[in-house]
Amino acid sequence: MLSIIPKRAESTKIYKNLEKYIRKHYDKATLERVGPFIMDAEQTRERFIQAGSPSGDQIPQYLQSLSVYYRYVKALENRLPLSSTNIKFTWLDSLSKRKMQDSNFLIEKIGILYNIGAAYSKQGADINLSSADGHKLALNYFQVAAGCFNEVRKLAVEVRQSATIDISPEHLTFATYILLAQAYFCMYDKLDKATANKLNLAKLSQTISKNYGQAYELAVSEALSRHIGEEMKNILKFQQLSFAAASKYWMSFIDREEGSKLGRGFGKGVSRLRVGFDLIQRAMQTKNIRGPYLESGRTLLHQLKTEKEHAEAENLSVYMDSIPEAKALQDPEELTMIAPKFPPMVDIVSPINGEQVLQALVPPAILALSAEYKELLHNMILEESDKVAAATRNTTQALESMNLPHKLDAITVDNGLPDSVWKKVQQVQSYGGFAHIENGINSLRQLSENSQKFIAELESMVIREDEEDRSLRQMYGSQWGRAHSAAVNTHLTSDLEKYKQKLIQAINLDRTNYQILETNNEALQLLKKSKVELDQMMPPVENIGQEQSPVVQALKGALATVDQTQKSLQDQMASLTSQADQDNIIEHLMVIEETKTPKEPIFQQEISKFSPQREGLLNTANQLRQTIDAVASANSAFDRERGSYQSNPVRVQLLQNLETAVKIYNELSANLAQGHQFYTNLSQHLSVLQQKVSDFVYSRNLEKNDLFAKLSQSGFPQGGAQNQYRPSYGQQPNPYPSAHSNPYPSAQSGYPQYPPPPPPGAYYPPYPGK
Repeated sequence: MLSIIPKRAESTKIYKNLEKYIRKHYDKATLERVGPFIMDAEQTRERFIQAGSPSGDQIPQYLQSLSVYYRYVKALENRLPLSSTNIKFTWLDSLSKRKMQDSNFLIEKIGILYNIGAAYSKQGADINLSSADGHKLALNYFQVAAGCFNEVRKLAVEVRQSATIDISPEHLTFATYILLAQAYFCMYDKLDKATANKLNLAKLSQTISKNYGQAYELAVSEALSRHIGEEMKNILKFQQLSFAAASKYWMSFIDREEGSKLGRGFGKGVSRLRVGFDLIQRAMQTKNIRGPYLESGRTLLHQLKTEKEHAEAENLSVYMDSIPEAKALQDPEELTMIAPKFPPMVDIVSPINGEQVLQALVPPAILALSAEYKELLHNMILEESDKVAAATRNTTQALESMNLPHKLDAITVDNGLPDSVWKKVQQVQSYGGFAHIENGINSLRQLSENSQKFIAELESMVIREDEEDRSLRQMYGSQWGRAHSAAVNTHLTSDLEKYKQKLIQAINLDRTNYQILETNNEALQLLKKSKVELDQMMPPVENIGQEQSPVVQALKGALATVDQTQKSLQDQMASLTSQADQDNIIEHLMVIEETKTPKEPIFQQEISKFSPQREGLLNTANQLRQTIDAVASANSAFDRERGSYQSNPVRVQLLQNLETAVKIYNELSANLAQGHQFYTNLSQHLSVLQQKVSDFVYSRNLEKNDLFAKLSQSGFPQGGAQNQYRPSYGQQPNPYPSAHSNPYPSAQSGYPQYPPPPPPGAYYPPYPGK
């Protein structure tokens, strides 16, 4: 089976560069404390670099090195100002071999997750399916590999460069389709073909063919064609055709069995065998197919030829049933039971041993300031995203009001799906398609549950401390001479309540996303279909002619300008998002903390760095409005000369459904990205709050022990309630709304902002110029 080629990383002197930084900004003791941890991280990185592209028994150790280093990276990010340390990470594109180098931990996480996915794909491809649990293990490996690539897709949006092919949405989706096809093949191969349910075999074959077909379409697309080898393309084409033939073969048994019982319909089985035989013949004509692929093709060719001849003879002598055309046959249902899995089986989540030493570089107070600044950046991105979304929405509405581009397609496209529409559908598919939305909603549900548990854990710690204080106060009366817990923990309970309310708002928005998915499920299902399938669904147009007319060309040119301007707007937004995500001002924050200077002016100054990009977005949005004016003018000229052309209403409806599906997909995709960012930021804030709660409980514990000592000296016995200062999920916070409960909110205004984790102060200073 097929596997994904891993990326290659170059060695980086992490310790040497960081040593210079620490000696410059800290003392020798800090270096002695932090140095061993940094050295271990560098050595772990070097181990997987030296492993190259492992196979067989080497893969488990390789995965272990990758996963441990990933945990090192998670500990180090946001604690090291990489731009000031001269540390640069270099990764080579696995397809183009071009280098990507940056002082950014994000490219490290992307490279590691990519290679974890590649390693699991190699394990799945190399496993002996006839071994004990071979099918089950291979299927699981392919699912986990797909899950890793799906996670890379989310992260890579912020660092993607035009020359980066392997982490492009097209290639990541290409890899995912192959992995899912092979996962379904594991199910197919395990079944006993003589006794298995023929409909299940047909469905599995159809699903395998569909996934290989989607991978093939991407392999020959403009984005990937130059980077995917001919051998790979040939294998994908062969697998698509051969499993499509197998699906027809298995469905023919069902049709013929039903036809023999009813006395009619036997011809459907004959038709399927003819189509299947034609497909496998085409598959066998594919160049340079050899080995197991060739053998399986020969076997299927023989089966189809034999069964077709037998069925044709039986129909002629017994049933005399008519043979329907191939397009009249309905394909079996495509299966969706296999989905990408994440996180992988290796541990990439647990804290790394000894990471506490990093507090010597970035203390908790700095982390709190960093979380606050990151929230300001997030809100800036939300503000600009809303503007871009509004400009895009206005453009779509303006085009729809002029019945464009459908009206133009009525006279410029003969049959099949217009290229302009297919490009939009293909772009959606390259970003993960329908599965991306489903996985995103499931991911939000999991993040929401984790956040609820986190808050419950912190609430439990505060409540337990308060209950113990009440118990001891009741036991010792006036002798228990310290402040009531309720009087000194208000800053904690207040923050907890604020975060709970923000989380409830987010859950309501999650519910809205789920409702949008359910309401538009039928239209969104269209985004699963291939170009061939959509072409077959499209009825021919009427009023074809005169594509070269000047008014037609003028309108097409105006629409092309709109598309180019919209793409420019999206690219600028992606660039701003990437720059904001990579912004690291830890050094400035340390100066704020050391000098006790106000944070607000520094925050405003740092935010102002992005003013040129924001101004560029505004200018492009204005240009987009001007392009719509140009389209309106060209459309008026078109209507005057051509009149109001009407296409087949079925065709128009299908085109509108596709446009709606793309629009809904983009809306949901943006909402899900915003939701993931919300939960990421919430996690950072809760981590800061967790440190505060732990410090509070620890200090109260010290006070308690001091009071016990004094009371013991005064003749009072020690005692009191035992307080376990450990997280407990037994006590849940106030009930949260279910992610799928009703009623749904009537409008979506974006995921909520947070209250500041530090003591009272201006959390949202005004942006420059406001």
